[in-house]
Amino acid sequence: MREIDAYLYRYNKIQKSIVDSELYKKAIESFEEGLKEFAFTSEEKANAYAAFIAQTTLGLQAQTMEMALKLELAQIQTQDLKQKSALEVQSLKYQAASSAIGVKSSIAQLDMAQASALQEKIKCEVLIK
Repeated sequence: MREIDAYLYRYNKIQKSIVDSELYKKAIESFEEGLKEFAFTSEEKANAYAAFIAQTTLGLQAQTMEMALKLELAQIQTQDLKQKSALEVQSLKYQAASSAIGVKSSIAQLDMAQASALQEKIKCEVLIK
């Protein structure tokens, strides 16, 4: 339900922005001015105006829906990228921890080898004496 509310919010905001835009207002004004210049009956003028508004509204609605859906998709992609990045960070942390454990293990083995070598050296010195 949250996704629908977010979509409706974006849809309404985009539609309001378009309706409030100067281009939309000028288109309506131009059409109304054009109607005055022709000798139509009032019924023909009303039908022409209704047809113009219907076409404009349908176009506006289509653009608004498309833009709202594109914004929705962008938001979903952003969330996916954030989740993917978080997983990659966790993976890198795991690899770093694993490498650190490997390094500590190697250091411990090296220390054991040095101790063993030192013992052998001492044994050799004792045998030589």
